[in-house]
Amino acid sequence: MELKTNFEFDKYGIEVESNFTPTDILEHTNGIIQQGNEVTDKRTNCFPVEVFPLPVQQVITATNENLNFPIDFIGASLLYAVSVAVGNTHCVELKKGFQQSAVLYLAIVARAGTTKSHPLSFALQPIVEQDKKNLQPIRTEKAGIRTGGKPIKK
Repeated sequence: MELKTNFEFDKYGIEVESNFTPTDILEHTNGIIQQGNEVTDKRTNCFPVEVFPLPVQQVITATNENLNFPIDFIGASLLYAVSVAVGNTHCVELKKGFQQSAVLYLAIVARAGTTKSHPLSFALQPIVEQDKKNLQPIRTEKAGIRTGGKPIKK
């Protein structure tokens, strides 16, 4: 691929003395970009996956390898899902009179298009499905009360 330029340096009083051809410059630039990509690929994620039980570690690794979820995003999302499941049902008392619940607040901050929502949806999916199952009888009962026990016509 040859780089072609229509810019007339002489016209603007710019003297250009170079032994580099446009192709040399393009190849050099592509080399620098490639080096940057390799550094990015080699960068290790310092999210402490090893603190999780083995099955959770396997889920984190599998979603990273198969769904390209960043390790820190899926790890944080799983912690958040556990926090949602536990809610205020359990507390820990580290100091006398000071109780702390398992509630976590999560904000995943990254550039657009970096799969922030997908790991969170994946982690919360079992909770959402169970919630729908638990809510269905309540909705059915509520509909029966509103219609006086008669079926609702659609």
